[in-house]
Amino acid sequence: MRKEDYKEIKNYKDEPEGSVNKRIYDRYFLPFQEYLKKYYSDDKRLDRWKYFTDKFVKPLFDGTPYRNYRDFLYQATPPFCPDPEKLEIAWELLKDDARFDEELKQFFAFMCACGFLEDWHITFEQFLRISNWMHPWYEEECERKESILEVLNHNYGVTYLKSLLAGAPWLKR
Repeated sequence: MRKEDYKEIKNYKDEPEGSVNKRIYDRYFLPFQEYLKKYYSDDKRLDRWKYFTDKFVKPLFDGTPYRNYRDFLYQATPPFCPDPEKLEIAWELLKDDARFDEELKQFFAFMCACGFLEDWHITFEQFLRISNWMHPWYEEECERKESILEVLNHNYGVTYLKSLLAGAPWLKR
């Protein structure tokens, strides 16, 4: 972040609670666990996650025929199309991974099947350990330093992670 941006965000300190600017200030100046507790301690932040996973991820795991799913994608025109063979390989690797709940395992398998990691030239384990997981193609520092695995070690980290992953820029490319 540029110094000018940092100075600007400092000016948001006394903004009203619940305002966008106060949330931006808190993101940079509250300790991470306090930030998570304040903004991610309930499931209200998961509406986008639920919408995205219900439409694009769960049908890959609930018995929906792939042909029907592919037809849905043709109508919805998202910028991705999971490869069923890659999905099967990713799911075999993830299905028993105790680090993640079922929804995250399915999302990560979906992500692998869409070829995102291949596009970024990183492995899944590298993705879990980098701090710029929202923008893996950037070499520069990111605003939050926590990797996915570090985020998951915090209370409310799963809600935070799901909330951010559902709006990830690479799902819109």
